[in-house]
Amino acid sequence: MWGFLHFLQRTYHYLLFIVLQVTAFMLLVSKNPYQRAEFLSTGVAISGGLYSFTSTFTQAFVYKDANEKLAAENVMLKNMLAGKTKLNLPSFPYSDTLELATYRYSYAKVVNNSVNKLGNAITLNKGLAQGMRVGLGVVSSHGVVGVIKGVSSNYSVVLPIINSQMRISSKLKHTGYFGSLYWDGRDYRKAHLEGIEHYVQISVGDTVVTSGYGTIFPEGMLIGTVDKLDLSADGAFYDIVVNLSTNYKKLSYVEVISNINAGEQAKTEGEQTTNE
Repeated sequence: MWGFLHFLQRTYHYLLFIVLQVTAFMLLVSKNPYQRAEFLSTGVAISGGLYSFTSTFTQAFVYKDANEKLAAENVMLKNMLAGKTKLNLPSFPYSDTLELATYRYSYAKVVNNSVNKLGNAITLNKGLAQGMRVGLGVVSSHGVVGVIKGVSSNYSVVLPIINSQMRISSKLKHTGYFGSLYWDGRDYRKAHLEGIEHYVQISVGDTVVTSGYGTIFPEGMLIGTVDKLDLSADGAFYDIVVNLSTNYKKLSYVEVISNINAGEQAKTEGEQTTNE
């Protein structure tokens, strides 16, 4: 008790000053409409900032779940479409749309990525235990990403288009002429399409898509658009620079494509090559 009284004796000047300041401030705000409005406005700004911070912090987790849910739903719809296409076209075995039914989709999250190396690679959070395997194609909502080249029990490594070892069979959408797409190791936003003859009509802005040759990607999946073109030294072919549609610096969730007839096709092609 004596200690508390001694504390008040030593500090009552400061306490009295604080009480008088608070009283004066309250009188100023209550009697002056302008000052009252400014006070309320400041209070709203402070509370709004706190709410915004809290909301952003919370949404960092909410959006993560929402994006994963959206990726799963997108894959489910594509698989449903593939099954429906197959059922609805029993009389058209040679229809291109039947090709959709030979592919199945699953989603995965990107857990590691690089864009500034010759050997760029992307790591996914799914592996053998989740149905991943070497040779499966990987795409994003914006276009082709790459091909799985390594798997463990729960992880996969993807070689993207922007890897100096990758080549993807590609074609010009409006003409159907195909060539080979590769990366020169410079700009992660651009690749090169070679093998297109000089007489083919090409314009800047033309769409480049997958050719559908092989067993990895369905035909017509977006790769990018023509940025510029030059003739080779001998004038026989174009060197076409392609703006890639996939932004490798913003990858979060991807889709992995499985061709259920890949084994049969590879076996048949192998047998044909042996017979020749």
